Amino acid sequence: MSHRRTSRSPTKGCRTKLLAEAEARLQTQQIKRLEAWTKDDKWVQEWYEKTGWNRKSSYWHVYMEGDKELKPLQSKMSKLYPVTAFAHYMGDEVFSLKQTVKRLHECV
Repeated sequence: MSHRRTSRSPTKGCRTKLLAEAEARLQTQQIKRLEAWTKDDKWVQEWYEKTGWNRKSSYWHVYMEGDKELKPLQSKMSKLYPVTAFAHYMGDEVFSLKQTVKRLHECV
């Protein structure tokens, strides 16, 4: 038996219906702004755009490990040595950052 959904699946459009219902409920609460974030999921980003969402901003998830990647984070505290790090980057030097770290994901 296949678990793959077909175009005739009764759940087709479920995400869109759930989002529409959430938006309608929020309007009754006088909520003026709703945010949704996703990272590196092109199909999800395209779905949000198809449902009328606009991209307002983005930032980067940065994962760092090893001496080379962690060098910018050297501690000023004696005997404190970063081993791994997770950071948000909101600057404009993404190309340079991509040359420095292995794991980098845009969150939109």
